[in-house]
Amino acid sequence: MKDGTVIGGVRHQFRNTDDGIECALCVEFPSKTPKSIVRAHQMHLAVEFSNWIESIKSFG
Repeated sequence: MKDGTVIGGVRHQFRNTDDGIECALCVEFPSKTPKSIVRAHQMHLAVEFSNWIESIKSFG
């Protein structure tokens, strides 16, 4: 927030594997965040990463 208050966080981790890549996705929301917003963000990540993977495959 403008006053420096932290209300959440994002810590995505990636590593190469013998078969490709492994991702651990972590997003923190305030405890009172409605579940609908958390679920919508889960879908956002799924779509975003799926699009990236499809794009990478098209270059391979």
